[in-house]
Amino acid sequence: MNGWERRFVEWLIGRSVASPWRETTLGDLDEEYADEALRRGPSAARRWYRWQTLGLVAGAARRSVRDLTSSVAPFLYVGDRPMRTLFQEIRTATRALAHQPGLVLVVMLTLALGVGVNASTFSMIDALVLRPYALPNADRLTMLTEYAPADEERQQSVSPANYYDWRRQAASFDRLAAFEWWWANLAGGSEPEHVLGFQVTGEFFDAVGVRPALGRLIGPADESWGHDHVVVLSDELWQRRFGARADIIGETIRVEGEPYVVIGVAPPGFDFPMRAALWGAYGASPERAKTRDSRSLTVIGLLKAGTTLHQAQAEMSLIGRTLRERYPVANRQREVQVYTLAYGLMDIGLPSILELVQAGALFVLLIAGLNISNLLLARSTDRQREIALRLALGAGRARVVRQLVLESALMGLASVPAALGCAWLAMQLVKQAMPARLERYVEGWQQLGVDGRLVVATTIFALVAAVLVSLIPAVRATRLDPNISLREGGRSATAGRGRHRLQSLLVVGEMALVLPLLVASALATVGAERFGHGPQGYEAAGVLTLQTALPAVTYADAAAQRQFTDRLLDQVGRVPGVASAGMVSILPATGQNSSRPIEIDGSAAAHGQDLPMLPLRITSARYFETMRIPVLQGRAFTEADREAAEPVAIVSRAMAQQFWLGGASVGQRFRMVQDPKTPGPWLTVVGVVGDTVDDWFSRRNAPMFYVPYRQFPTMHPALVVRSASGDPTALGAAVLQALHQVDRDEPASDVMSMEQLLRDKTAGLVVVGGMMGVLGSLALALAVVGLYSLLAYVVSRRRHEIGIRMALGADRGRVLRLTLRQAGVLMAVGIAIGLGLAMLLAKAMEGALFGVVTLEPRMVVAVVLALVVTTLAASVVPARRATQTDPAVALREI
Repeated sequence: MNGWERRFVEWLIGRSVASPWRETTLGDLDEEYADEALRRGPSAARRWYRWQTLGLVAGAARRSVRDLTSSVAPFLYVGDRPMRTLFQEIRTATRALAHQPGLVLVVMLTLALGVGVNASTFSMIDALVLRPYALPNADRLTMLTEYAPADEERQQSVSPANYYDWRRQAASFDRLAAFEWWWANLAGGSEPEHVLGFQVTGEFFDAVGVRPALGRLIGPADESWGHDHVVVLSDELWQRRFGARADIIGETIRVEGEPYVVIGVAPPGFDFPMRAALWGAYGASPERAKTRDSRSLTVIGLLKAGTTLHQAQAEMSLIGRTLRERYPVANRQREVQVYTLAYGLMDIGLPSILELVQAGALFVLLIAGLNISNLLLARSTDRQREIALRLALGAGRARVVRQLVLESALMGLASVPAALGCAWLAMQLVKQAMPARLERYVEGWQQLGVDGRLVVATTIFALVAAVLVSLIPAVRATRLDPNISLREGGRSATAGRGRHRLQSLLVVGEMALVLPLLVASALATVGAERFGHGPQGYEAAGVLTLQTALPAVTYADAAAQRQFTDRLLDQVGRVPGVASAGMVSILPATGQNSSRPIEIDGSAAAHGQDLPMLPLRITSARYFETMRIPVLQGRAFTEADREAAEPVAIVSRAMAQQFWLGGASVGQRFRMVQDPKTPGPWLTVVGVVGDTVDDWFSRRNAPMFYVPYRQFPTMHPALVVRSASGDPTALGAAVLQALHQVDRDEPASDVMSMEQLLRDKTAGLVVVGGMMGVLGSLALALAVVGLYSLLAYVVSRRRHEIGIRMALGADRGRVLRLTLRQAGVLMAVGIAIGLGLAMLLAKAMEGALFGVVTLEPRMVVAVVLALVVTTLAASVVPARRATQTDPAVALREI
């Protein structure tokens, strides 16, 4: 043994053992160490020495804690008999648990897994649903909408004229503010930049309750038309682009090609909504302020003190009904709704997804609880003689049950740190799986983590779970006759059979729960794989994407917009390595949309409000070629489809089949009817193309139509560039250079491969699939451990019976089949019950994930086979152990 190790042991013993016994203890250790070295070798002797030292130190620590609590207890519980009894029972429970450290560790880890995954889902619900906004007035903030059944989302659903009417008439709000998306082009500096901003009304900052860090914020006076060219910078943008200069206030910067005066800087950490980089004043022109059929505003309201959400809803419903009667065409089928801010701005599918994940986490906790109950039942069997003796000496059944439950509660408390660790790890993995560029669209995402609320919730959850799973084993343990148990040495055949049946039922319950969770995990995982890598209607591989937004001041007329797109496509086409290039107004997989009401030539629709709304895409001639979207009938656009030519359109297969008999749409006509008084020109269908997956939860293979950009120019041209070499990212720098050759002040956003864009869009589904896959794996592991533990316990309890069978001539194969048959029966019953639960959960998933997943018989069969193989494999080990029983030894132990 090294000298330093010897000195360290002397130091530990000196502080752990009372003075008269220190030298004796060290001497005994040295003598026994020498004997161990001679008998087992130096390495084994060193291990023995260290283990003995740790045992001495641990014993001393226990005695110190006991002495300390004994000295403190009288001061805490003087005159309080119940509390003193509880304290004594805690000490008794601690000593009982110390005798079975292996069981305690298994229970703690099992409970930590079950509670940990539920803690992580609780944190997600808390951060993303309950408290996503860290705003001073968050508890009084609401969101108001004019939501109609045909709308895809609640946000951006209010027209300017209706908003101004609300603001004048509503009495339930201290402030009623509105904001509108503003993808702003920042010019000047080293590089032009495309940042997310919002144009806000004058009451916006007062409503959310923030104060400027520098300068002032936008106020009511800034809404005046012609005086609205002012901006407020976020702290992040101020630091990054403007060097945190204090003299930025009053400086003029160019935004969207126009001069804007910087009037203030927002406080650090404020980036509402969606991590905005800057805010401009919303100044509606007199004409726009009267618009009711164009909806792009999101409205938030600060409730007056003492006003409830229900009262505000009643008032706004009355105002909405009045406006609907006064303006029936623009407000047809639109109801005013008042939501809490968190619910109103939440992604429409987020609650369903979180409910699905929470259900999966609860399944895991239930399986873990059944596993722990089985372990505690086995432990109560081993303690049967002890429990019988306590009952025989006069202890009441209630007190024994309380003692056993208290032991479980202590294990539950001890599992809290590990549960918090599991929750933290789960949240880190989820956060890493979400692309950074998409985090802005999920409010509260940055708040995911372990905080005080989660610690308290996890502690309560662990305690409640531990108590609940221990009740059945505790009550069962006291349902015995002390006389019989003591006379039979703790082995009661009747009680043993009862416990065995109960343990078998618990294992059946685990199997019945794990199957639906495995089916749900398979559905989510396969759904994510299909939408991320399955057929999209186009070929994403080898395509580079780039998005732009033209400033209105520079490209105000259609001719300028056409010229920009013409020059951009020409410059990009000259880049070496470009096989083809096209333009589209909205890229697939971005989640954005632009729809128009259409009228089919010869249809019976007479009013604009009765017309179907279909997604519109503006494209160049080579868009379909670049994206490899197949032309099924007719032709694609050509260079001849110019502004002076006959207006034409291309429709998707779904649109052709929906509106024309047999899909024969080529040569047919339809038109866009944005305003019934001035409908657009008739468009002749010149081609039919394949359907595309435009979004993973909506507009999948939806009816859609395309028009050429020369006839319908756009302010938002997006490029798609197919690489000749197959690596689109290698073209990024050259394509950007081509853009700046056309307009050096025009920034680009989302310069990435189409495959990356697709991965980003399906990231939410991938995260859900991954979480469900992890939950399913945990559930399967816990169920397998539960079955293994039961069979191992049964084999150990039936050792004498198996020995007698083998002594009477039963061969090892028969014993093996007997044990495996028992496992097979439990598994079959559990799977039969689980199949029904799996069907119900699959239906719930189809609704929660917007039809992305579909239950397939082959998938269910595959999951069942996987469960059967896994559980049978877990049963082989205890079954083989049963065949290794020595009949002679077993008979001698009877």
